[in-house]
Amino acid sequence: MKKVTLVAAALALALAIAGCAAPAASSSSASSSSASSSVSSSASASSSSSASASSSSSAAKDVQVPDLKGRTKEDALKALSDVGLKGVESNSEESTEVQPGQVLKQSIAAGTTVKEGESVAFTLAVAPSQVDVPDVVGKTHDEAKKAIEDA
Repeated sequence: MKKVTLVAAALALALAIAGCAAPAASSSSASSSSASSSVSSSASASSSSSASASSSSSAAKDVQVPDLKGRTKEDALKALSDVGLKGVESNSEESTEVQPGQVLKQSIAAGTTVKEGESVAFTLAVAPSQVDVPDVVGKTHDEAKKAIEDA
């Protein structure tokens, strides 16, 4: 009976260290209960110190990526930081979809679930390049086409 009690106590200790709840003993006699309680109390002391150590290194939790489109760089960085994500500005891109200086697109779609601490890259819009439109009045089709393409 002592071997069974020691095995049960060792199992309880291993589960406590791993952060799992120990299964309840189904039918134990009074003698095995008292023998395991002394082992169990030392296991409790041991597991409480390991539990406090493991709580500081808890796994990253799941978070949802916010929608950054249309936000300024500062707003996008804050929105990402608020949910525990890192923001990384990537190259800018010409666009007429959003105002210059606002987020045009992001590397991970809004609403996607990721682990806390992940990086999300975003692209800021810049104004499209402007060119002077050449005067093509009175020119042939081919001349006008070439003038426009050259511009």
